[in-house]
Amino acid sequence: MSKAKKKKEGISRLMELAGTKKKGLTAACTLSVLSSVFKIIPYFTIYGVLKEIIRCYSAGDKFAFGSVSTLVIITAVSALLYGICAYSSAMLSHGAAFDILYELRMKLMEKMGRISSGYYTANTQGSCNALVGPSGGGKSTIAQLLLHFYEIESGSIKIGECVLEKRSPPNVRGTLSM
Repeated sequence: MSKAKKKKEGISRLMELAGTKKKGLTAACTLSVLSSVFKIIPYFTIYGVLKEIIRCYSAGDKFAFGSVSTLVIITAVSALLYGICAYSSAMLSHGAAFDILYELRMKLMEKMGRISSGYYTANTQGSCNALVGPSGGGKSTIAQLLLHFYEIESGSIKIGECVLEKRSPPNVRGTLSM
């Protein structure tokens, strides 16, 4: 009994789809985490400022501008670093997402280009999948008429609504496959 291959999910599936963009996605995730850390720091520094104000007010001490100004500088720097990390993370992740989706679309289009549209769609109106018949039944003659190797003497050949004689030979040959 063979083991069923476990389907990848979540981050492992994302990294599989990422292909060459793994480093960009990893950097975007790291910067996102750092921006979250920098976003939390002002809460602690503001708490420190309020604690110092309350301490000075209750004890009647002189206000310590040095420690408060240090906390204010830390708050400003962390806000700036938050903005830089958040912006960089967004740019990296969106750029990687665009590139990944573009690569997936190209792979899909490459595969869809190999699918015969007669088999791909339910509507196969006017399609001919094979010419069969006895030797001398006209199979080669039909092929040569379609490809403009012979001139049509009477009647006409239509492909959909298009009359074959009105189209140029290179145009017809580019449309048909044999």
